Parts: sequence; structure tokens; C-alpha cells
Amino acid sequence: MMGRMRYIIATLLSAAWLFALNPFAPLASSLQASATLTPIAFLPLVAVLSDGTPTPAVSHTPTPTESVIATATSQPSTPTPESTAEATDTPTPRPAFSCAIKVDASQAPNIPVRIVDVYKQRFPEMVTLQNMSNSVVDLTDWHMCSLNGGQQHRGLTGQLQPGETRDFVNVGNPIWDDDAQDDGALFDPAGQLISYWKDTP
Repeated sequence: MMGRMRYIIATLLSAAWLFALNPFAPLASSLQASATLTPIAFLPLVAVLSDGTPTPAVSHTPTPTESVIATATSQPSTPTPESTAEATDTPTPRPAFSCAIKVDASQAPNIPVRIVDVYKQRFPEMVTLQNMSNSVVDLTDWHMCSLNGGQQHRGLTGQLQPGETRDFVNVGNPIWDDDAQDDGALFDPAGQLISYWKDTP
């Protein structure tokens, strides 16, 4: 019994001596041995200054780490409007035609239409045209001119069948000069000289 008491006393003295050397060793051992760790808000520690005055040590309170999750705000992409306007072909207006022009008779091919005759002394005045081609010729926007006065013979309408000859009466005021040479010229809608008629008074 005495031996057991001596053993206990020796053990306590050893523990006291170890605590004197490192007062936190038992606490650390107990914390490591514990299965469940309890958060410690404050652990008042006492530090001994050189003059022996006890001073409370600074205790650090563990601060939980905040996890910041960056969320990217996705904005719906705005589709770029595409041009849906379709290019439309605008017909180029033909320049105004005038019979007051100089004409070179040698440049007239007399095809697809030729001037057969001009009846300038007839009332109403009349011209005769012939289709010299193998295709139908539409006389819309064609021009028959009196070159002496620079005036246009009105009334060229309809179509000329291949080989067809037809008379066209002037539906406007008289334009042909009955007392002087008054040559005639026929132009297509593009203003190209097609046929030339030489007057023989």
C-alpha cells in the first residue's frame, strides 16, 4: 500500500514538474486526445514578464473563412439586325428624244425596219414602213422625224410582222415641208438611227 502511494506521489510530482517546465503541454495533450473538439472563443493565457508581473496574453479568435462565389451575370446577347431590304432594280429613264439633230445618212442600216416612202403632201401626212427582218418589231417608243424642221411624225404604234409593210398616219400637226427638200429619219427607242429617207422634191 505504501509503495502504491509512493508511486502516485512520484507521478504527481513528475506531472507538476513537467507542468512547471511547459504549462501548456498537458492542455495540448488533452486536446489531441479528445475525440470531439469544442471551439474555444477565448483562451486567457498568462505570460510572466521579467519582473514577475503577470500580463494577460493576446488571444486570437478564429475567424471563419468566407468563401466568395463569383456569379457571372449572363446577359442575353442582342442579335444584330440583318438588313432584309432587297435591292430593287430601278429602270433608268430614257433621255428625252429630240428630232433637232444632225444625221449621217450613211450610218443607217435600214434594218430591222426601213422607210419605204413619206407622203408629205397628203392630208393627213403619212409614212410607210416595212419590217425587213424575220422577227416581230414592236414600234412602241420609236421616232419618225422630219429633219428639215426637226419635228416628229406622231402615230407609230403596234407591231410589224416579219416582211410586213404598213402606213402610219401623222396624228399631230403637219410637219413635212412641201416646198423644200425635207429628208426623214427613223430611230429606235434607244435613239439609234435605223433608216434614212432622202426627199426628192
